[in-house]
Amino acid sequence: MPSRWRYDAKELRRDLSDPRELCEALGLMEKAKPQKGGGLFVCCPAHAEKTPSCSVTRGADGTIRVCCFACGFTGDALHLIALARNIDIRSDFRGVLYQAATLAGRKEAPKGAARAWKATPAHDPARLPPDKIDAVLRALLAASPLLADGQAAAYLLARPSGKALLDEAARAGWGALPRDRAGRDLAKKLVGKFGKEILTLAELRLSTGGPVPLHPAYRLLIPFAGPDGLLHTIQRRRLDAARPAYRFPSGYPALWPYGADLVPTMGPHTSVVFVEGAIDVLDRRAQYRAEGDDRLVLGIPGVASWHPAWATFAAGREARVALDTDRAGEGAAPRLIDDLWQAGARAVFRTTPVDGRKDWNSRRGSS
Repeated sequence: MPSRWRYDAKELRRDLSDPRELCEALGLMEKAKPQKGGGLFVCCPAHAEKTPSCSVTRGADGTIRVCCFACGFTGDALHLIALARNIDIRSDFRGVLYQAATLAGRKEAPKGAARAWKATPAHDPARLPPDKIDAVLRALLAASPLLADGQAAAYLLARPSGKALLDEAARAGWGALPRDRAGRDLAKKLVGKFGKEILTLAELRLSTGGPVPLHPAYRLLIPFAGPDGLLHTIQRRRLDAARPAYRFPSGYPALWPYGADLVPTMGPHTSVVFVEGAIDVLDRRAQYRAEGDDRLVLGIPGVASWHPAWATFAAGREARVALDTDRAGEGAAPRLIDDLWQAGARAVFRTTPVDGRKDWNSRRGSS
């Protein structure tokens, strides 16, 4: 490879930092709508749509952030280029860099750096389509009612907010994976109805006796939906003290914070609160309902999964960063606060429990 091929992703992200210039270069300006701060809403190149729902903005670090509020696509300038040019960014990252270098005006890119990117599929064929993901997960939850499982109900009742937490979980459609034979019967039913391609999503495996649940200790089922109301993944939690406590199906991470399905219900004066985890969402949701506070609570499934585009939910609103008071939460809070200001929040506050608890639904002094 010629020595002049020195471009790396970080350099190109810095070069391609203007949302309008990049969208114009990629031919994404048809029906584009301006956002506060110089960003744009464009028609998402990840799916067919008539109304622009893909946010392209400049983040606090000076690089582009992309988030589609319809299909859940998130990424940076390179991800947007890959989609617009129909390149598989995982298998042909060099091709993405070449296209980025060309758009940035770096003429010295070697001729052999580009591939036949138009022939490369842009999407992962192993991932199920959104409507099927939603159907599979709803069938799983319908067959696994939370209140019918004494162990799962007892786990939630034993937490500080107890009955209120259990009521919120039942209202939100949480479930509990059946054990033993009931779990195996459910696995067979799901595969029989939807086919073997759902094995990864539903975390099932084939055995000599047919499909069986993987990781049976992770029994609490927490459904994640986007602003469109479609379920896109399901988080599972252990009911004991073993770690790790949570898991998502391989290839199906959370595309949105927990509670994003309620974004369309926000009124003009609704404030937004970011917490860690779905259990803290339910705890705060119950508290605010009891107090009559108009607040939408969104749960980040671990601070490492935070995406700056999620800050746009608070644009023009009051926002509160109510992360855990442990090292990870305290370390991430300044980043979220900065992202919220950059997204156009009207006011931003850091909120923590006043009694020394690590998070909103743990006992004092617990970890």
